[in-house]
This record gives sequence, C-alpha cells and structure tokens, in this order.
Amino acid sequence: MAARSAGASPRRPDARAALPAFTAGGRVTDLGSVSFDQAQRGSVTLPEAIKAGTRLKVAVVFDDTPLMATAR
Repeated sequence: MAARSAGASPRRPDARAALPAFTAGGRVTDLGSVSFDQAQRGSVTLPEAIKAGTRLKVAVVFDDTPLMATAR
C-alpha cells in the first residue's frame, strides 16, 4: 500500500507519520509509521490480519503536524 502526502506545502524528505487504519466495522489497526521520500511517497506492508479486499480508511498523522482529516 502506498501513501502520499496530500498537503499543500512540500514536506521534508525525512518526514514521518503514524498510520492508523479503520475498517468499516470500526476496528482500528496500527500500521506503524512510514517515512516519505523526496517525491512525498512512502509505503507500508499491511498485516495479515487485514485480508485482501477489506475496505478501510488510513489516517496519516505526521509527527510534526496537528491531526487533520479528509473524506474520500
């Protein structure tokens, strides 16, 4: 699963973020943290507990930024 920073301003290449995932049933799974590269991309491996085809929302909580939410 790839994550991309959608912020208006570019982040430092070494930006880190926590990644909680929320399933449709309300279960929260901590996906750990991710680092972003100069293209503002990062990746994370989903745990085996999250089966293929599971619908979920992933929050990206940057270490140095207040919590923000977007809807998709």
